[in-house]
Amino acid sequence: CSDAGNGETCQERIFDVVGNGIQNVDVYNLNTVGTTDMITRNGISLASYADNVDVYPDGIALFRSN
Repeated sequence: CSDAGNGETCQERIFDVVGNGIQNVDVYNLNTVGTTDMITRNGISLASYADNVDVYPDGIALFRSN
């Protein structure tokens, strides 16, 4: 999906925080190509590629979850 003409997304999610007791998660420099939801918690999107579009790749410099 990173080739021109193959569409922007080919993977649903890349990083999923699973569990309710998990706290204080910090993610630095998450860069993805072709991922719809960059970060999810228990399957619910917290960071979408559409909110983090860059030239190549799409990126998040810092994500913090309490």
